[in-house]
Amino acid sequence: MFRRLFASAAVALCTLLIPAPLSAYSVLAHQSAIDALWDSAIKPVLTQKFPRATTADLRQAREFAYGGSVIQDLGYYPFGSHFFSNLLHYVRSGDFIDALTKPHQKDNSEGTDEFGNQIAAWTSRFIFPGRTPFAAYLEYAGEDSSYEGNYRLGNAALSVGITFPRLWRRFDLTYEASEWQNGWYVHDIYLDGMTNDGHVLGHWGADRRVFADAVGAQTHMLRIGWNPPFGGYLQLQARTVANESYGSNDYERGYDAALSYSRGMYGFTVGAEVLGGRDVFGESFSRIAGFVRFGDDWETRGVADGWAENVERPRGADLFVDAGINFSELAIRLDGSPAHTESLGAAAHFAIGARRAVTERSDLGVRAEFDDIDGDLLFSVRALDYRYRFHNPLAVSVFLGASRLDLATPAYGYYYGAGVQWRNLFPGIDLSLDLRYGDKIARDKLLPSDGPSEKRPDSFYDLTGATLSLSYRW
Repeated sequence: MFRRLFASAAVALCTLLIPAPLSAYSVLAHQSAIDALWDSAIKPVLTQKFPRATTADLRQAREFAYGGSVIQDLGYYPFGSHFFSNLLHYVRSGDFIDALTKPHQKDNSEGTDEFGNQIAAWTSRFIFPGRTPFAAYLEYAGEDSSYEGNYRLGNAALSVGITFPRLWRRFDLTYEASEWQNGWYVHDIYLDGMTNDGHVLGHWGADRRVFADAVGAQTHMLRIGWNPPFGGYLQLQARTVANESYGSNDYERGYDAALSYSRGMYGFTVGAEVLGGRDVFGESFSRIAGFVRFGDDWETRGVADGWAENVERPRGADLFVDAGINFSELAIRLDGSPAHTESLGAAAHFAIGARRAVTERSDLGVRAEFDDIDGDLLFSVRALDYRYRFHNPLAVSVFLGASRLDLATPAYGYYYGAGVQWRNLFPGIDLSLDLRYGDKIARDKLLPSDGPSEKRPDSFYDLTGATLSLSYRW
């Protein structure tokens, strides 16, 4: 009897486990959904976004919509990543690779083949050791590409800064300056721009303007900290932002200052802050806040007690200033026309920098340079400044960085070159000759005085020249 019951139960269980037939979502079903929505929903959006799209362009876009996606939509499956699918939905893999390796062919196409937004950047950080150590850093970034080729960054942004983690034992200081050309933090396809919950990602200054206004801006930030003998950490921070004036909105210089105090308490950091300032629309604001954070970084008397007093600067680590003259030639390309060259003669050159030995005969450093170029200031930073010292007083160098030419609106481009140096011409003084090149320093035509642009909306400046200077090091 038990055998019969067991057999009946087994048969019933097997019957329940037989899968029922399911109707798959086929490729034809996907295409029918595109057909049903094409005239009423999809095509009007495309023609509004791309008003110059031809009938052939719309037909090609419809074919791409027919193609759909399978692998990219795995994120919508159970236990899948929705974020992954949102990034790659309807992305054509071949075009994705081309956009990475051939960005110049994919950006700003102004048609249905516009692939998306492209941003690239490179960064550099130099740490100088010693009793008063500091770190100098910079980031050079671009929105899409510029001129010919795939390596030039368009719509540039530059941030430079220096931080002293210890000054006079109980103080620290950080200064940072940033500037970006027009077109940053907005996009004509991604209308929300680079935002999260309505706030612009990437830089605090980009929130200080009308949302989606594509004007350039310049910001400065100074932060000073103090570890008082009674413990905790006191910090004063001041910031300022100035938007460019060529847009449709009227801006003023905005600024704010904040004073905060924090200290450790029972495994947490607690503190208070007072903030006040004026925004870019001329409105004043203020705030009083308190905060609690995990961790007790300031439980004792702060980091000042942890510094060693006998730290010395290592051999081969030098600070220096340069003063001399530059001889420059400027090739100017306006509105896509052939370049015309101007010889500018001699003008003033000044630089300040630091370097440290990395091998017995090799040095790495960083440098900021200031030059007079036909009455305009050329500011250049060397993100990589390499020098090789021979057994005799001779040394050779190569460098790479970025330049800013202070025209009616700022112009940016790559900056590189090589040099030769005679060390210890006099005690502590070196003689240097550098050959340098500013590559396609680009400026967008945004002012009424620029006039109509028939071929290109930007102009380019190639700087070729040399500097002869004396360098004092200590």
